[in-house]
Amino acid sequence: RYQLYCAMWLMSVFALLNIFLKPFKYSILWRLENLSLISITVTLNIGILYLEELSSSARFAVTLIIFLCNMVVYVVFARYIGEQLKEEIFARVDEDNSGDVTCDEVSKYVNMQWKQAKPSI
Repeated sequence: RYQLYCAMWLMSVFALLNIFLKPFKYSILWRLENLSLISITVTLNIGILYLEELSSSARFAVTLIIFLCNMVVYVVFARYIGEQLKEEIFARVDEDNSGDVTCDEVSKYVNMQWKQAKPSI
């Protein structure tokens, strides 16, 4: 029980430090770190309920809340990674900077990469 309390307090301290000190260069990294630290703190807080005598439906509810809380974090992280990946692909493939990637641009990019990777004999 004391380990959970210590971990919860420690995560709360780091979350507060992160909120006030903003140690990241990019704000999105700061927000993602806040989200992950808050998710850990909430998970630990709700996890304390497992130490109590709970009915099976109450245990299921606790598990569901923890699961949903963590799924929100995964979805937000996946969305951010997807957006960054899309931006990176557009930056490399979109030759005319139109904001639209055509099949011709993709074909040219793939051929260029293929020629660079092909070993000369």
